[in-house]
Amino acid sequence: MGNMNSMGGSEFDNLPISACPYAYEVMRTAAGQPDRRFISQGGATLVLREHIFSWSGDDCSISDVSGNGWFKIKGKVMSLHGKSTMMDIYGMEIAGFEKKMFSLHGTSHITVNINGVPHVVATIKAESSFQLRANSDVYIHQVPNPNIDAVSCDGMQPAIQIRGDIISKKYDFMVPVQGGLVKIAQVVRSWQGFAWVPDSYYLQIGPGCDVAFITLLAFALDEMWSDNKQNNHHHHGGF
Repeated sequence: MGNMNSMGGSEFDNLPISACPYAYEVMRTAAGQPDRRFISQGGATLVLREHIFSWSGDDCSISDVSGNGWFKIKGKVMSLHGKSTMMDIYGMEIAGFEKKMFSLHGTSHITVNINGVPHVVATIKAESSFQLRANSDVYIHQVPNPNIDAVSCDGMQPAIQIRGDIISKKYDFMVPVQGGLVKIAQVVRSWQGFAWVPDSYYLQIGPGCDVAFITLLAFALDEMWSDNKQNNHHHHGGF
């Protein structure tokens, strides 16, 4: 698998990861205030397991390359809406994501519980459900919406553009700025001499990013695109 890193990817493959140019305050406390616990000033590189919910439904622990635990994600594998929950290492809920059923393009929502009620804080829209390019746009809802069925991105500009492909497992997280795009994170199969591990990949996150938010975006993408692959290649039983 040594040549995997040279395949696919996006046109931003060789662009270095930069600090996040904006203070995205997506995550919220139970009272609705910005939750800044996971904004990392020095960035982070995490190890993620692929398709964890699609095949097993197990809880997934997420650590950095030094072995320090960051998050746990609990998936409801039999859930029609593909609901999953991200928790801190103590088991306290941070956020969740939920797939929107029967949408023309693959759509997922990231939610946080405010006063015990799930509110949508971000929406992920895939450009197409029928191609191998994993191009998706992320919209941030500045006012969290408690009505998930009424969430709309009409008239909104994407806060983050994710470009890459599902075969080589290489995504770039791009933020529009005046005059171009800045890369704030990327998903890769191998990282700085660490060996490729089956069904795993690395998420590199730049300084100033909300690590929880970016991690949940990566998991949501993996779930959305693994579903598409299952739908398009349903004769395959798995890995």
